Amino acid sequence: MADVDAFYRRIKLRLVETGEWDRMKVTIGPKLNESGWLDDIKHKGVERASEMDQLSFQTLFEALSKAGHVGLPLPARRELQAMIREYLEKQFE
Repeated sequence: MADVDAFYRRIKLRLVETGEWDRMKVTIGPKLNESGWLDDIKHKGVERASEMDQLSFQTLFEALSKAGHVGLPLPARRELQAMIREYLEKQFE
């Protein structure tokens, strides 16, 4: 599993370094906003933060990450996966 995690980190770093990460965010962002996903995550964040006795960024981030992955609209998830797949195929040609 450590190899998979290391590979994931390298891919993400490469996406950021090449600007592909930002391009993907620009493409998917409006669709997430239109679907209400962004508002839902913001609402969950505010709700979760108000329930915490001592505000912890790490705890809040972990909770929102899980909620974000689970609630990601299927069309956006598929489009993002396709963009990542296309990027990886170009890298390994």
